Amino acid sequence: MDKYNFSEEEINNILLHSPMALPKSPQAYGLKGSNIKMFFYDYIRRLMLLINEHFNLIEKDKDSAFDELGKIIEDLIQRDTELGSAVAEHYSGVEQAISNLSGEIDSDLSKHDNDANAHKQIQFDMADIKRIAQDALNFATGKSKIIPVKDVFEMTTRLDAYLNVGDKFVLSDKNVPDFTLFEKESTSENATEFSQTDLLFGNVEFLPGESYLYNGYLLVASESGIDTSSFAKASDLGGVKDRCSELEEDVTNMTSQLIEKEDKMIVRAETAEAVTLNNDTEYNLGIRTSIILNLPSEMPTDYECIVNFRSGATATTFDSPDSIIFTQDDCLEGKLYPISNRLYEINIKNVGGILIAKVGAVDYEIL
Repeated sequence: MDKYNFSEEEINNILLHSPMALPKSPQAYGLKGSNIKMFFYDYIRRLMLLINEHFNLIEKDKDSAFDELGKIIEDLIQRDTELGSAVAEHYSGVEQAISNLSGEIDSDLSKHDNDANAHKQIQFDMADIKRIAQDALNFATGKSKIIPVKDVFEMTTRLDAYLNVGDKFVLSDKNVPDFTLFEKESTSENATEFSQTDLLFGNVEFLPGESYLYNGYLLVASESGIDTSSFAKASDLGGVKDRCSELEEDVTNMTSQLIEKEDKMIVRAETAEAVTLNNDTEYNLGIRTSIILNLPSEMPTDYECIVNFRSGATATTFDSPDSIIFTQDDCLEGKLYPISNRLYEINIKNVGGILIAKVGAVDYEIL
């Protein structure tokens, strides 16, 4: 039954179109957010296509088997007709055997479908792909966090599945390095493996720059501690505190004056399908099935405007000049592709002669 299983070539093809194929630092290689985002979807489409191919093969073989079984039955019926009642009596037993066999086949198929161990390799591959994609997403979106702990023993009690690769443990113990989570479910042979028993009997020494393995969590040690010898004492500060208060008051007064002088952005409601986007203007377009954005004939260096609209049950058809580069939510390769039942805010600004449109979106049904 090997032809029904995923081949190594097929699995590798899926992984090569998943976030695993990304470098550890996508931005260092010049990859944009839109390039990274495609890796989180492309492998799913390829995996689904491959699963469909395997299921189609199974269905085809099943249909072929039943067709062959039908031909056998038809042949037996023909022989029964030719040989008379003796063959008919014999056929009755054959028919019962076939019925029993069909029931056994259906039973075996049902057991297979309900067996949690069926296609176990596919389940493992899916779990591995999901883990790789989540790690890549955590790196791309900067979800690493600092976790303060007392010592290495407390750190081991905080290692769980909710941690993200890149999370850092900061220890309060002196002369002990801090640790950064580098990999989960690791089998690294270059790391020093330790247990809580090793900690209890002092069998392991932690050095900055070295890697350590605890229950599958790969941790990299780094220098810790802060040199406080150059910190100023309270007696050395003199009147700095009073001067800071004066400066804070001056800044507050200057800020109030700037706010009063600042021109407010004009807010306009538009119902026309085509809208020309003037400078320093916020456009509220409401729920739309179609939008066409146009730019003014003159483009000042400080050009800036805002466009708000809602995409209803039918996704909004969106058209805009090629000179506007859209980024962030629901954007791909510099274009915006609205999704149904979402509320959009687009901030367009002239940045060094290039019009950048930052798109923020939220599902309207949540609101």
